[in-house]
Amino acid sequence: MNSFYVKEAATMVGALVRTTDQANGATHPQIVVAYMADSTGEWIRFIKDKPDAWRKLTNFTVLSRGH
Repeated sequence: MNSFYVKEAATMVGALVRTTDQANGATHPQIVVAYMADSTGEWIRFIKDKPDAWRKLTNFTVLSRGH
């Protein structure tokens, strides 16, 4: 298994994001609780998401990053 380090991952957990399209259902700012990157892109989850429900980060605008 090849693994790699994504330095942005540490700042994405706790980040505040808002959807870029209103049809997505997440129209209010939300806090990212999980972050994943793979060969297809970057993915995030919110607190109420199911464990396998990843959302594509490109569908969101990052308002602020976590610390």
